[in-house]
Amino acid sequence: MNEYMNGESDFKLRFYMRENLTEVKLCTPEAVFEELKEIAKADQESLWIVMLNVKNAMIRKEMLFLGAMDNTNVDIKIVFRRLLQHGAAKFAICHNHPSGVCEPSMDDVRLTSTLKDAGKLLDLTLIDHVIIGENTYFSFKEKGLI
Repeated sequence: MNEYMNGESDFKLRFYMRENLTEVKLCTPEAVFEELKEIAKADQESLWIVMLNVKNAMIRKEMLFLGAMDNTNVDIKIVFRRLLQHGAAKFAICHNHPSGVCEPSMDDVRLTSTLKDAGKLLDLTLIDHVIIGENTYFSFKEKGLI
């Protein structure tokens, strides 16, 4: 009986979250940048995930990883666990470069490719990877890299 009650509570919580989606639509790299541009001020790299429904309405944004001044270690299992827990259909990842320079590193390129490929297996679409610097951003989507 206790397991059923936990399952019912979990269902109600997930249903409630879906009922109360924000009206923020994140259809463009610029919209993702505007939603998260404040992270440019941080002195450590952080990786954020923006979870979207099928209509690109934001379900949730969450910082998943906090790193050093010039890198962040990312565990893709955690990324996909969070996406599945919140019923996302699409997602964008976003991180800051405390240096202010938005050019992606080779690690950024590899991470993007890995997330895109793994997402396909789970029917979760990576819509963009946005790197935020001081008053500017780099979008993998805009550069044709997604």
